[in-house]
Amino acid sequence: MTTARAVPEELRDALRAAPRDLRRLGRELLLALGEDPDREGLVKTPERLARALKDLTVGYHQDVERLLNGARFTERYDEVVLVKDIDFYSLCVHGKTLVATKDGARFASEVRPGMTLVTLDPVARQLVETEVVVMSESKHRERYRIQLSNERELVVTGGHPIYTMDGGFQKARALRRGDMVLSTPTRKLCRPRYDPHLGYSFGYVLGAFASDGSLDSDRRVRLEVNERAFAGRFATHVHSALGIAPEVQAIRKPSGFLGREVEQYRVRVCSSYLAELLRELFGGDTHSTAFRFPEVVLHSRETMQGFLDGYIEGDGHEARSGPGRRYWTGHFITSANRPFLNRLAHVLETPVGENSVAGTARVYVSRRWFEPRNTSRGWKHGFREESQDAALQVGLGNVRTKPVRVEAIEKEQAILKSYTMYNFECRPHHSYLANGVLVANCEHHVLPFFGRCHVAYLPKGRIIGLSKIPRLVDHYARRLQVQERLTCQIAETLQETLQPQGVAVVVEARHLCLMMRGVTQQNATMVTSSMLGRFRTDPKTRAEFFALIREKEV
Repeated sequence: MTTARAVPEELRDALRAAPRDLRRLGRELLLALGEDPDREGLVKTPERLARALKDLTVGYHQDVERLLNGARFTERYDEVVLVKDIDFYSLCVHGKTLVATKDGARFASEVRPGMTLVTLDPVARQLVETEVVVMSESKHRERYRIQLSNERELVVTGGHPIYTMDGGFQKARALRRGDMVLSTPTRKLCRPRYDPHLGYSFGYVLGAFASDGSLDSDRRVRLEVNERAFAGRFATHVHSALGIAPEVQAIRKPSGFLGREVEQYRVRVCSSYLAELLRELFGGDTHSTAFRFPEVVLHSRETMQGFLDGYIEGDGHEARSGPGRRYWTGHFITSANRPFLNRLAHVLETPVGENSVAGTARVYVSRRWFEPRNTSRGWKHGFREESQDAALQVGLGNVRTKPVRVEAIEKEQAILKSYTMYNFECRPHHSYLANGVLVANCEHHVLPFFGRCHVAYLPKGRIIGLSKIPRLVDHYARRLQVQERLTCQIAETLQETLQPQGVAVVVEARHLCLMMRGVTQQNATMVTSSMLGRFRTDPKTRAEFFALIREKEV
């Protein structure tokens, strides 16, 4: 059965504590407020508070199966069963903003239960999908406008959780200028994403790109070479490593050295995602004299061999020895990029040698570069694999996401009309992207909210005793709650218990956290809904439900 989530364990334990412990907590609360718990009028307050908390949170001590008491009956009835205007009370621990869905960005006001949103896993830094199970809107007299360094802005309530790089989720009102928040460009959410497979092919792609590749407009990866066979091998390994199937194109380019046009072969991949990944792996600069050795190729001997083969084919030459240089012993890699050569030489356990061309140096790559062996320069340990799975995931995460800086925060106060703000309860991930920024479901204060609940279901061979539905509402209401979660828990439990054709729940509530504090809105009502089965998929069934709950009593 569905259980309460997002309730701190120590708070839940306190609410389950013996009355004596709750009385002690009540006494400590009075002391923290500056009151004397022994003065007349407050002597019995800790005891009263303990009884009230026990009553308000009795839902933690109840078992749903025992509560429903087997009151499920076989009945051939398949029309709507509705119990409306169920009174309840509970405790709250609780625009035009673009929300990222898997089908593109939508305004928050257009998001509905059942839609699939795109969110970020803040640990793996990768995009994941989550489903909206409850959507709610509420009125507020103030909001916060947050200006970001990527020239975007985010408009939220002061209590809305936003993910920061240093402190995890923090309330919007607690943000300060200079804080870094986790973001991903909304316009890039729908671009194809490629997760490379570490191995020979991916190593070959990196080596060939390092030797003869370039980036065009930061979104096209390009390789232009003189040999068609080299271009063909590069295209083949791109397809094997990334699942992209580029074509080899014959082109003609002017040669300043020859004074005429020469025929070349080009492989071009149009992908800003791949271009950004290459920048990440090569240290942010893909210029031939400045890029960093891509540590990811140390993952395995196969990956490193692919890197060496790709680089040598583009910018290496054979090394030979013996009479008439008859014996092929390996290759030389030549480059003006000294830091790259130094790191490569360290990996291969060989020195960096000077080259005849001014400003360049070279590294010898033996045919036996991977073997432990004794040489004239001493013992070589041979290639030692260093798993790069985690490093690759970090690199991919950096491509998918981008920390942005908070430039300014402006608090806005409503003058005439209150601001309408939206929030979504999502599963299995409880966060979503608002204007590309990672935010979470909103939760706040230990203050009551109360109102009415309407519950309907379409039977499929079984019905439930009429009194059990109000008991079910009361069971989930009597605990620390957010209205969105309460709505969803009622619907899901009824769905699991009866397996009907569909379940619909609408909750209308007034929150003391709005009425007593902050914006002090006495007439604000929050409405949440959860639609499952046919109530979600069949517009006519859903319309019938809403017509029934709006119907006035005669």
